Amino acid sequence: MNDLGANYADVCKILAVYQGDCGAADLNSNLPIRASYFSTVGPASTGVPLPVLAYESMVIEIDAYAMVNPPAE
Repeated sequence: MNDLGANYADVCKILAVYQGDCGAADLNSNLPIRASYFSTVGPASTGVPLPVLAYESMVIEIDAYAMVNPPAE
């Protein structure tokens, strides 16, 4: 992200796939992880629980979408 001139303030959407069920306990355990990278009003965030992820040790996978204005010419 930084290689492209973006930072966490430029993130407008987060998609998190996490290991867990559809219960509030699992959602509330990973939401603070996502939110900790942003200011008090962070980007839109979607969490999708799955029983297992791609790797045994993986517990969360996060995709971040950012928008940056191109440099002025």
